[in-house]
Amino acid sequence: MRSYEIPKKVVLEAFKKVKENRGAEGIDEVSLKEFEADLDNNLYKIWNRMSSGSYFPPPVKAIEIEKKSGGKRVLGIPTVGDRVAQMVAKIYLNPLVDPHFLCDLRSDSKSCTSCRGERLFAIKSRENQKHEATRFMQALRNGSIG
Repeated sequence: MRSYEIPKKVVLEAFKKVKENRGAEGIDEVSLKEFEADLDNNLYKIWNRMSSGSYFPPPVKAIEIEKKSGGKRVLGIPTVGDRVAQMVAKIYLNPLVDPHFLCDLRSDSKSCTSCRGERLFAIKSRENQKHEATRFMQALRNGSIG
């Protein structure tokens, strides 16, 4: 297994963001409040498994919800611990991935859309989306990302 350098403070930062978002308990039926009651131990387990490369997410809790158009769909609810692990990954990956999708401010403003105050690249067609994904994966393989 490969190990990763993940500072413990990043795992704590991730928990704080998860706590802000609130959310339901997962399949383990551990609420945010219960998770926080043993915070040091819970965050240590996540940090240890992620930094050692041995983290595997637990199953998600499946809940059926009504669709506006009728019928139902299944919604997967991860455990609090898994939401923390996902947030750690997001904290690390967003700075690496975002520059490949953010607008070039010198480009034509018609190709951009406003999303939460950021100008994000608007993908106009399936072909363009495939092209951008291919370029991103090539950059990952070449080591020009990360």
